[in-house]
Amino acid sequence: MRIGCAVIPAAGLGTRLRPATLWIPKEMFPILDTPAIAFGLEEARASKVARVIVVIHPEKRMLVDFVQNWAKELRTIKGEVPEIQFVVQERPPGLGHAVWSARDAVGEEPFYVLLPDELFFPETPSLLALGRNAPASWVALVGTQKVPPDEIHQYGMVGLHEGARVVKVVEKPRPDEAPSNVAMVGRYAFQPSIFDALAETAPDPSGEIQLADAIRLLLPDGVYAQCLAGERFDIGNPSGWARAAQALARVRRTAAASQSAARS
Repeated sequence: MRIGCAVIPAAGLGTRLRPATLWIPKEMFPILDTPAIAFGLEEARASKVARVIVVIHPEKRMLVDFVQNWAKELRTIKGEVPEIQFVVQERPPGLGHAVWSARDAVGEEPFYVLLPDELFFPETPSLLALGRNAPASWVALVGTQKVPPDEIHQYGMVGLHEGARVVKVVEKPRPDEAPSNVAMVGRYAFQPSIFDALAETAPDPSGEIQLADAIRLLLPDGVYAQCLAGERFDIGNPSGWARAAQALARVRRTAAASQSAARS
């Protein structure tokens, strides 16, 4: 399955990381020596997308500068870099609204959505894993992982038929209301029909348009789940950010040891 476009929503205010995010966008927080957004950009590049659309807040000039410089420097080194486009989201009323903001830039083609504050360090890019065993007819593919009961209220939870087809979506339920312990996590693929669903999605009680609510509207047309390999790190909170840095250090030590063994 070939998808040529990826949307990276990066307009959020990072309230869980305040006061630091009053000065530094959460997407620019370094994981060891690398800004978080760079991992998402590299995952998109490794997934062979031709275009990356970054949805930004107008005050995140530091983020824009970094993404532009990343593309420029990588083009010099490796030559093949996705085209970068920016879409401005003046205010961030939910993930669903961020995705909907990219509708004109996406056009009439399937596309990925990659949340840059959720990191994975698997051998195969998580975006590419989404299409594994996907049926020919699908309108949405969602990356999933099982979560413990005390975290269920943080996610869109899904009910599955025969382990793959999504038949129920509940946004941030209590554990006793969840259809399962399987959560949607940070990686999606959509056909353009998601934009029609988003246009029909009413704001939730907090005034936000939730992507999970729009996905629920697509269930009759074919929404499928793919369990993503590897540990996931939510770097939108301090503990997840710290654990991601520790995990990256382990990955680099293992890689260095393998290279040393290969040379000896």
